[in-house]
Amino acid sequence: MGFPTMNVSLKNNKRPRVSVIDKLEKYNFKEEGKLYFKNKATKNELEFIKVQAKTDAKEEVLINYIVFSLVFISAMFLTGIIIF
Repeated sequence: MGFPTMNVSLKNNKRPRVSVIDKLEKYNFKEEGKLYFKNKATKNELEFIKVQAKTDAKEEVLINYIVFSLVFISAMFLTGIIIF
């Protein structure tokens, strides 16, 4: 990476970061002085969503581990590291 490329990268990193709340306030997502979100959820629904997201993430990780291990073992068979 040459100096001009690094210089451009440093210039781009100088820009101010804008938070999501600031963006919402900028585009007037407000109603009666508060931030306004069209969809509302109860505490029970939020808890259910949280639990569901965690279980989905665990299932996805488990599937990824299984696929990786199957590919790894098959690669070992193909290269002859494991011989039965």
